[in-house]
Amino acid sequence: MTERNSVAPFRTGDWLNSNSIQLTPVTSGMENTCTRLKTAQGELYLLKVFSSPDRYFPELESKLATLFVQTGLKTAHIHPAKDGRNVVERDGQFAILYSWIPGTAPSLSGETIGLMVSTMAVIHSIPPPAGLRPYHYSPTQLIADIRNEWDKISPIHSVLERCWSTLEAVASYNGPRCLCHTDIQARNFIISPDGLPFVIDHEHAALEAVEFDLARAIVFSVAGLPTLFPRQIMDVLSAYRTARPDFVIDVNLLREFLIYNFAMILFWRYRAYNLGQSSHHHAGLYKSLLGPSDSILAMDASRFYELSALQNTAG
Repeated sequence: MTERNSVAPFRTGDWLNSNSIQLTPVTSGMENTCTRLKTAQGELYLLKVFSSPDRYFPELESKLATLFVQTGLKTAHIHPAKDGRNVVERDGQFAILYSWIPGTAPSLSGETIGLMVSTMAVIHSIPPPAGLRPYHYSPTQLIADIRNEWDKISPIHSVLERCWSTLEAVASYNGPRCLCHTDIQARNFIISPDGLPFVIDHEHAALEAVEFDLARAIVFSVAGLPTLFPRQIMDVLSAYRTARPDFVIDVNLLREFLIYNFAMILFWRYRAYNLGQSSHHHAGLYKSLLGPSDSILAMDASRFYELSALQNTAG
């Protein structure tokens, strides 16, 4: 913990009048930098500095924070800068200051999956804001990146080789899309001391198919507890059917998006922790996804329909 008035390249004076502020780094995902600010008066805030140089992502997070609250979802409250801006820019970087949410991220469990899915269902019903883009890392880009680094990723060749036709099919998808969070997982919720759930980190929301978002939730749940696979498929789809009983899930499309997301996260994990970082303590993390990925690829349509516990009809 340090006491100063800046988080390079930002100055806390852009938002706050206090001259004495305690700064404490906060553990977050691989992207973005988060710092807790505590004023001399005991007020707590979270300063989020975005890793992307693209203004689109912090502006989207700001816009969705308002939309979510209007829809009844709880999320972090944005503390505007003194000039009224929600998003502050300095030296090509962007930051948002939030009021601090006391609480903890929930552990991954059946109850947490229910919370994740019910939140997704609400988000899917919100009209997409103007200018909303598809998911920022497309199947076409994934294919290109895998090809560019093929010689460096031999331990995951056998799985990725079996994903090619599905990745190409997903890349050509032109069906219905809606507002999707795309990063619904346990760590992106905070449960307050009085038990209220807050959903956070929605700068990567995208215009995608419902099945894409469901697949992401399933894969994130598998990544958190791979030994429970394939239970997560049944849990996620059962919860979504309860939340939106009239929505027809395209199970075949869901399977394609599952394969795409397994391939994506498998590749990301291997690239992040193994290429040039052989001693990284997460170097073997990709291995936990090899079994579930192989199982999905090996399933025929009838088995996947059975596992999904869904028929291709509403209700």
